[in-house]
Amino acid sequence: LPVGTLPGPPRLPPSIDGLSRAGGGLGGGLGGDRAYAGGTVDGAQRHAGTYGYLKQMWADGSREEAIARLATFARYEAAGTAFAAKAWRRLGGWQRAVGEDQPFSVERAATVLASLGNATDASPHSYKAWHAWAMVSFEAVQQLPPSDAAEFVVPAVRGFFRSIALGREAALQDLLRLLTLWFTHGHRADVEAAVQAGCDDISADLWLLVTPQIIARIHAPNPFVRRSVNRLLA
Repeated sequence: LPVGTLPGPPRLPPSIDGLSRAGGGLGGGLGGDRAYAGGTVDGAQRHAGTYGYLKQMWADGSREEAIARLATFARYEAAGTAFAAKAWRRLGGWQRAVGEDQPFSVERAATVLASLGNATDASPHSYKAWHAWAMVSFEAVQQLPPSDAAEFVVPAVRGFFRSIALGREAALQDLLRLLTLWFTHGHRADVEAAVQAGCDDISADLWLLVTPQIIARIHAPNPFVRRSVNRLLA
């Protein structure tokens, strides 16, 4: 997928830069603990302070500025830390929310998915990151013209397989969305391959939740879908 262009690193106000007293960069760069107010602010506290400040900035209505600064925070300050996946996931959510009253576009979908892809890279076993990735991909498939939506089908399928495997308690709705993609686009060889690759990641008891829908497709007119269904039920 093409990667959206994110804003460059902005200069932070004293209220954030003061968390690190070292100056320069978001939260003082990637250095170790920083002295502050006569004590020590460790990395986790500094990241929590910066992250909280940016969430408040967003809540106060400075959305574009919050997005630019969160992008810098995720890319530099939080890189390699426990905050990285959370920051990238929230950035993707904010990027999606900006302009949500306007038609979805390939460019905006790619920008959001670039952030959410970074979230899955930072935390490969995060249900929240994979679910967010799958949902935005699914939204792109549903809302974009067919010619533009085609490139998002396989990412959506793969994302739902991962989110279902990682979040069993919320599996039903994701399974139904996955079946929608499978039965609608299963005639494509790349979709069929993605379905076959993902089936082994989901336990048999989860497939039981959607057995009626699967059985109804045993005699599907499309041979690719019919073959995949029969292979799953075998």
